[in-house]
Amino acid sequence: MVFGVEGDISGVFGNGWGKSVCEVGNCDSGAHGAAQGLASIRGRLGWAFDRTLLYATGGVAWGLYQGQLMSGSSQKLDSKVATGAVVGAGVEWKYNQNLSFRLEGLHYMFNKSFSGDSEPAEGGFLRIRNVDVVRVGASYHF
Repeated sequence: MVFGVEGDISGVFGNGWGKSVCEVGNCDSGAHGAAQGLASIRGRLGWAFDRTLLYATGGVAWGLYQGQLMSGSSQKLDSKVATGAVVGAGVEWKYNQNLSFRLEGLHYMFNKSFSGDSEPAEGGFLRIRNVDVVRVGASYHF
């Protein structure tokens, strides 16, 4: 059995988890944005078989969001940090004494809302949803 703690910071490319929503019939409010980065601190618990490690991971996650909130004729460019949780699993294979490769899947859970007005029902608001990530990595062991 193997236990460890891991931290990471990732850049996000593309236009992933921003969504425009208008709760009122003919409103001219809305929101548009995208994730700019993800970070986490996770524990890892795994089982080693020869040179292969199967593991589960989980911990605290942060997502950096940059977006534009619009309400009527006013626009507001804003950055928010959403705090949530992350869980996942992976496999790591040690190629030799100093080099290992891994494949892992992570599920980031945020489910946050940011409003352009005092109440979401009065105008547009942005929901930051869950993010799923598949990562391939290599590690050098000193």
